[in-house]
Amino acid sequence: MKIKFDRFSLAAALIRIRPFTTKSKGVRPVQLLPHANGVRLTTGAFDPKRVSDTAWEAFADVKLTGGIMDYALTFDIDALETAVQLRTSFDTEIVSDGDRVEVDGFMLSTCRVRWWKPESDTVKDGNRVIVRPVHLREALSSVIPFAAKEDTRYAINGVHFEVGVDKVHVTATDGRRLASTSVDAHVTDASVPGVTLPMDVAKALASRSLVGIVRDTVDGSSDLEGMAIAWDSNRTMVSFPQSRHGEWGVLVVSRNLMFPDWRQVLPKEPAEAVARVASSNLGGAMKGLKPLLPKGKDAFRAVRLAGAYGALSLAVLQGDGSEEHPVPFKVPTQAIYGDFDVNVNPDYVADVAKATKGKDLSVSVVDDRTPIVFRPVGDDRFLAVVMPIASA
Repeated sequence: MKIKFDRFSLAAALIRIRPFTTKSKGVRPVQLLPHANGVRLTTGAFDPKRVSDTAWEAFADVKLTGGIMDYALTFDIDALETAVQLRTSFDTEIVSDGDRVEVDGFMLSTCRVRWWKPESDTVKDGNRVIVRPVHLREALSSVIPFAAKEDTRYAINGVHFEVGVDKVHVTATDGRRLASTSVDAHVTDASVPGVTLPMDVAKALASRSLVGIVRDTVDGSSDLEGMAIAWDSNRTMVSFPQSRHGEWGVLVVSRNLMFPDWRQVLPKEPAEAVARVASSNLGGAMKGLKPLLPKGKDAFRAVRLAGAYGALSLAVLQGDGSEEHPVPFKVPTQAIYGDFDVNVNPDYVADVAKATKGKDLSVSVVDDRTPIVFRPVGDDRFLAVVMPIASA
């Protein structure tokens, strides 16, 4: 097999695919394969070990300038990219006899990787929203730390998208804390069901490099500066503005698992106490307490968060729930209405402070058994919920 590609088209496809590549056995594999009347560069989720694992594929079209591609070839992305960049001609030539592969005269090893491939790469027209990539990146970055890390928690091991009126709600939870925010969007159908994107895809969409690539693609045209998210019954397609190099995007096959209704987590009763504090001060307090916290994976990590007499204080707790440091760590507080005394995981609160960096936070507490709600003051798009730790 002897084929030629437009070098700029292949280089562009490699750049677009890179944020989605996943490491396996020391390499980040990508595959060149025949597609329709041309060639497509793809990467994606490896063959699932469980039926509930998410299947997804990122793709980018490549312009074929000579020959016919008879079968797929899989390379490590770094090796292929290096070979493409070593020459300056307009075309990249690949020669393969099935066992050996040469790219512009350089011998490259191919990878033997099994991954999932979609049976169809189409999504029903009409169920579509358009969002700006920089806004989506900010939303994803703020909620990703709150998602479940365990692979076995299938329904919440990712980021959930839900369409509203002129908005897309982005939510993540691990069952002990939750964060939700919204992104302005052009919505064509508000009745579209929600979908949970796997963490690999969510992190790639949140990468700075991908946002820059989208901006380069649209050549400064504000009308096209957005990514389209389309749903049907079991597929999600995130596609990006097309350019002279062709179509590119990512396709996710839904697992039909029910993401919890995050609104049901919010307290039904009005808050007994509300504190107002700068997120930077709250985050700094958590950082200041970090050296005092017990070490170890299974260590009991809890902080007493108390508000009384117009002051907010923190103290590290021992495994039995008693205070290890009786002198509280003071936090500059703007206002407190009502008194409260709850135990929280300091890492969860630090994530809230990081997600709302530079903003004043409203901390609402009902009692020591009800979720604590954090909201940026004057910003109704974001909220975070943290479950208190029961007293020993």
